[in-house]
Amino acid sequence: MDNLWYLTAAFSIAWIIILGYVLVLARRQARLQESTHYLEGLIQEQEGR
Repeated sequence: MDNLWYLTAAFSIAWIIILGYVLVLARRQARLQESTHYLEGLIQEQEGR
């Protein structure tokens, strides 16, 4: 029965790591999207001149 506790702990740690990784990716994606919108605005300004 002790092995079951270790298995549960290992799965919990794995899910925490996966969740953290997904959150990091989401933040990176949001920053990239902001940069893309900024660059699109610059391009539109240049085309408007």
